[in-house]
Amino acid sequence: MLFGLRLVLACAGCFFVGGGNYSTALVFVLVSAVFTVLALLRRVPRHIAAANLLMTLSAAAGLVVSMAAPGNAVRQARLEQLPPFTAIFRSFQQAGQDIAAMTDETVLAGLLLTIPLFLLSVRGSGYRFRLPLLVLGGSFCAFAALYTPPLYAMGVSAVPRMENLFWLAYVFLVFGNGFYLAGWLSCRLSAEHSEKGRRVLGTLAGVGGAALLVALCCRLEEGNAYLAYQDLHSPELSAYLQERESRLALSEDHTTPPPRFAAISDYPVCFPVNQLLTWTSDVLVDGVPADLPCYYTCGGEVTYVGLERALSFFHSGKPLDSSNFSATFRIGGEFCVPLRELCNWLGYTVTYDVTIDTISIVTTA
Repeated sequence: MLFGLRLVLACAGCFFVGGGNYSTALVFVLVSAVFTVLALLRRVPRHIAAANLLMTLSAAAGLVVSMAAPGNAVRQARLEQLPPFTAIFRSFQQAGQDIAAMTDETVLAGLLLTIPLFLLSVRGSGYRFRLPLLVLGGSFCAFAALYTPPLYAMGVSAVPRMENLFWLAYVFLVFGNGFYLAGWLSCRLSAEHSEKGRRVLGTLAGVGGAALLVALCCRLEEGNAYLAYQDLHSPELSAYLQERESRLALSEDHTTPPPRFAAISDYPVCFPVNQLLTWTSDVLVDGVPADLPCYYTCGGEVTYVGLERALSFFHSGKPLDSSNFSATFRIGGEFCVPLRELCNWLGYTVTYDVTIDTISIVTTA
């Protein structure tokens, strides 16, 4: 009974994980499938193997449901997609290039420091650390799989919001394989050389620690802590705070129309620029903020709006349907059409002001 309850909770968790970020969900499904196959090959109890299979299928179901979401069709309408096999091939190519680019003196010094510690920690564990090359190749395949969804869906892997994901996965790849290889090597060190080996490993760890310290000091000016310290004493911070306070005062003044601000003129180095825009509404109709829900494609190139709600919003009696537009998408039971085409039909002019991230709809004279 308790095992069944845990299995239900585990399958529910796997379903939600599979419905998350495409890259991590795909890797999770692949790794789970590998463990399911290993469970069958190692002849583990049948109920354990069946549980692994059910959790893998639950994760795969979550991924399929997420991929089938109708909003993806809107987002990918104007994106250039790659064929599946091309995306897979490009994933391995991009993964190798990124590993080469991210491996610098800091990472190498960290490996020099940690591998001796790994060797000392795994001694006497009893685990055999078999097939290191297979583990190395499999982990690289899992790392490369992170790149496949963005390459397949958008034709590119350089998605800014995923850079941290790739970096963290790279760290796990490098040091995880370092730990496994250290365990494999430790199993092959003879017992009679253990004392001498400890001295050698201690020396290597000391050299690695010193090298890591030197590498970090050489790159001190690139660190966030150093940049934050500079920002705290920079004139840009004072200018930013003054401009922010003046904008807050205007925003809190309810006697004037809602202000529309351009980008902050000056800001500290550590501040992300794209979070320094202040706005009240995405859409203005004849200068008045409007609650008109829109759906954007990549980069705001085309904006779609729900046809039925838009016609009701503009109080239009024109008999328009989806056949009057060049492209339509069905979202939440409603047809969504290009906003610019709809406004042309209704007698409005649409402009997009990038500096304040605003769509302006004006009645055509």
